[in-house]
Amino acid sequence: MTLGQKLEQRLIQLLNDAGVQTISSEDLDHLYKVDFIATHFSGIPKMRPVGVQVTSSIGDAGKLGEFVAKQRAAKYTERSIYLEIEGPDLVPGVDKVVHAALLLFTLNPKTDPIQVLRVYQDLSHEFMPVDQEAPKDAKLRGVFTKIHANGYGFIVSGSESFFVHVSRITDKVLLETVVSIQRTATPWAEVDFEVEFTNMGRDRANTANQSAGDIVRVLAKAGV
Repeated sequence: MTLGQKLEQRLIQLLNDAGVQTISSEDLDHLYKVDFIATHFSGIPKMRPVGVQVTSSIGDAGKLGEFVAKQRAAKYTERSIYLEIEGPDLVPGVDKVVHAALLLFTLNPKTDPIQVLRVYQDLSHEFMPVDQEAPKDAKLRGVFTKIHANGYGFIVSGSESFFVHVSRITDKVLLETVVSIQRTATPWAEVDFEVEFTNMGRDRANTANQSAGDIVRVLAKAGV
């Protein structure tokens, strides 16, 4: 079990002890990038479930982008939290801060449905929006969602949709797969590939979208 998994399991246990009912499974993590779902708070008769991903990696734009892309493309719950906890271990009181913050988030429908909750070791914390434009040259993760018959398409990362052309796919297996799908697109074809890429910025004239380059499958990083 990794340090991140130990952090996640310890937090779930503490929340359960405090009366928060949760569900978790490998499928939730694999398909939706959700570590657990808070389904019920003790003493609260009605609430909407909240999906939560837990990480000790503060400010990991790539991981956040992958999480947000999954929530927007195939969300399991209406509301979700990307929870960043500073440090490899849970300091005393972190579970109480998370409990209170999740409850506040759940009971305030006017807040954005996807947010970052960052908790520091001194127990200070803050909610942050996910709708922030990624900086040029940043290494990001996202979901390749569709391809056009003419060879261009889009990758969703965070709140952004990045323009992509097949000529910028550097992963041979991914390129062959996308080109094969492209040939039968009418004119668009839906796809679902988790990818890593470099933000090339707005390198095309008169466009609202930033562009993606050096595109590879996430699994390709592990030699698959």
